Amino acid sequence: MLLSFKSNHEIKEKNLATIYGWLNMKKAPKSAQEIAEKILNLNRTYTNPDCFLEDYENFPNNLGLPNWLGNLLFTINHHNSDDFSGFRENYEEYFYPAFLKSCNVGIDYSLMFHKWELMILTDMIPKQERDKKYFHDLIKLHKNALDGKDLESNKWSDLQTKIDNDLQEIEGRTTTWNSGRTAYLSIENYINKEDPYTTSSEAIVDALITEYINENQNLDKKSEQELRKNIWFELMEKLLTMLNEWK
Repeated sequence: MLLSFKSNHEIKEKNLATIYGWLNMKKAPKSAQEIAEKILNLNRTYTNPDCFLEDYENFPNNLGLPNWLGNLLFTINHHNSDDFSGFRENYEEYFYPAFLKSCNVGIDYSLMFHKWELMILTDMIPKQERDKKYFHDLIKLHKNALDGKDLESNKWSDLQTKIDNDLQEIEGRTTTWNSGRTAYLSIENYINKEDPYTTSSEAIVDALITEYINENQNLDKKSEQELRKNIWFELMEKLLTMLNEWK
């Protein structure tokens, strides 16, 4: 069993202090030489994360938090992070401390994965897509998992295969395709806990964007970016609330 912050309140407080120190370092004014080197350097190499909240693979060891939360933060970061330029407030300044504060000490957040996916599948999926049978079947699987049932069942992979086959018959990048991809990734994130390429949260944002575009044909690029930002913020707020309320 994973217990957040190894059931130690001091570890949580030290993590909060560390994250505030990291944010202050990132917000510190950069020299002209540092800025120029970053702009002119065409070589992009992988470096180990300098922030423990971006060391996603080690969430269980470092924080006592399950892999799915690390995977979700990776997706959030990928779609929301930007260089700390000093011209705007970066999402990390709000979300990173709030995330740590919302995680209660000594809690196993493993099964909250299913509650998170149920929220996406019942509250956020475009209404016109919700009557599809595979959504009902998937919702049932997640509900059973919360009750400790069907955890190792082939029903997960069988349903994923069916959804994949259905998606092959649908035009890509439509609301229906993105909604189906949300369901597909919801299963993928359960089956492949340690190394998923993305999460259902990315797909639900795309589904809601395409739905809005279909209903508002004149949506320009700037408005679309603002809408996408707002949906991600809504997801972050829902995550913080769920973490704080999970017992």
